[in-house]
Amino acid sequence: MPESPRHKYYKRKDAHKTGETESPLPSGAILDALSPTEIAVEIERGGKQGIKKSVASLKEAIDTGIARKARIRVPEEDIEIAYEEMRRQRLGGEITNLTGTKKVMVPKRRKRK
Repeated sequence: MPESPRHKYYKRKDAHKTGETESPLPSGAILDALSPTEIAVEIERGGKQGIKKSVASLKEAIDTGIARKARIRVPEEDIEIAYEEMRRQRLGGEITNLTGTKKVMVPKRRKRK
């Protein structure tokens, strides 16, 4: 399905002037945006399954050293789902609603010994 104009707008907004949109990962997945300050951004409206894939892409970007921080933008009603998924995959970062007016920080979970 083609991207909506709003999706493209949010990608460009998060990439800033010198960042990248459609940044490839080693696995072949593609990040929506990578800012010049190395923040990986995924914009997801696809519900629970889409959020799960997006968080996995963000985790890969952090683990491979492509990015130093992760941010996922979801509709406001999906913020709780994104929070739980980031905790489940042991990924710390930031969750915002699509417009960026609400932010939730997810602390990085430490591995059990």
